[in-house]
Amino acid sequence: MPPSRIENFSVSLFYIAMALSGIIGAVFSTSIALEKGQVVTQQIVQIIYGDYFKLLTVLAVVMVGVALLASVLIRKMLAAADVNSPSIQDKQA
Repeated sequence: MPPSRIENFSVSLFYIAMALSGIIGAVFSTSIALEKGQVVTQQIVQIIYGDYFKLLTVLAVVMVGVALLASVLIRKMLAAADVNSPSIQDKQA
């Protein structure tokens, strides 16, 4: 794939990710919104927002784990590609 196509593909993925993050943000914000006229008390804040931020923390920790596992897999794939790729001397012959 030429570099220009890779660049276009990357930009497209960025815009898709931005759109999805907006949608997910809207879903989260409506799920933690208080009902109209509801009084903010310490108990409501602990229940609604405490659970929300606990969920965000757990999801962040899970994503760190996924990223670490993915980095190990990518490292193994790159090592296998280096072993199987022909060297420069083989290409010149």
